[in-house]
Amino acid sequence: MVLSFYSTPHLDKKPQLRHAVDLDIHECLSFIRANAEKRAAANAPPKSQLKAMVAGNQFKCPKCMLMIANYKLVVQHMEAKHPKEPVPTEESFNVAK
Repeated sequence: MVLSFYSTPHLDKKPQLRHAVDLDIHECLSFIRANAEKRAAANAPPKSQLKAMVAGNQFKCPKCMLMIANYKLVVQHMEAKHPKEPVPTEESFNVAK
């Protein structure tokens, strides 16, 4: 093959595509099975995050029993929702960290 300025050797060869007729039955079935598993994983219902939510909410409002993630949010909640109530100290929650 002679290379010239106008020659494009990388475009001369067409990529060989595998068609369904080129595959044997085992390759077809494994391809179908793999695609079905991918689709099933994509369409699966989301996993529950209730356990993570409960583990993250470690503080409970003493007035309304609302679960709150941290002490700073407890202070904000108490000031906004229960302004007449005193804000409890962080030590009063007895949170094991």
